[in-house]
Amino acid sequence: MDYSDLKYDMEEFESDQDKKLPQPPLVKDAMRTESIELPKNFDALSICSNFLDIINTRHSSRVYTQEPMSLLELSYMLWTCQGVKQIRGKKYATLRTVPSGGLDMVLNCILYVKM
Repeated sequence: MDYSDLKYDMEEFESDQDKKLPQPPLVKDAMRTESIELPKNFDALSICSNFLDIINTRHSSRVYTQEPMSLLELSYMLWTCQGVKQIRGKKYATLRTVPSGGLDMVLNCILYVKM
């Protein structure tokens, strides 16, 4: 692949910040009035914290069971996907559990919950 064209395109690229567009909100407004308080203390979960073990044993699985997920497990999964660890400044930016491009792009995590 010839990357010279890509370099030229990047030189012509103008970001939302370059265009002086307003920063997107740190979080979206709730879609419903009801909410479920999620647990925030994950100490009760048996979580492997050895990074090499996590990388070496990681695999994709598309086998689903009817076994329910606990509210604590769901809360942990959501936190690892989009968790806010810290809000910087006067609600200017967030430090998250995943890369977020300095909040330059909107990231959504949508759930379908069968109760």
